[in-house]
Amino acid sequence: MAKSNNDSDVGKHMLENADSHGHAALFLLESLIHSLVDNETINLAEAQNIVNIAIDATYEIAGELSPQPEPLLQAASLLTNIRHSLGGSE
Repeated sequence: MAKSNNDSDVGKHMLENADSHGHAALFLLESLIHSLVDNETINLAEAQNIVNIAIDATYEIAGELSPQPEPLLQAASLLTNIRHSLGGSE
């Protein structure tokens, strides 16, 4: 599995401010996506596209939740870290 390029300060902040269920879900999702790529069930471009769609949807929903979009913006940051772990740089 590719190692995530998480910024340690951001990661620490997220760990201190999120619930364990959300973390477990994201870690499981990242592991599953990497496993699907490693087993050639999906290719890397498809995996990156899946994460990009999730990021776009998260920002769209966050924009609709103004004035309190912060949790979704944090989620988008975590999804961006997953995209980076897949070699994405958008």
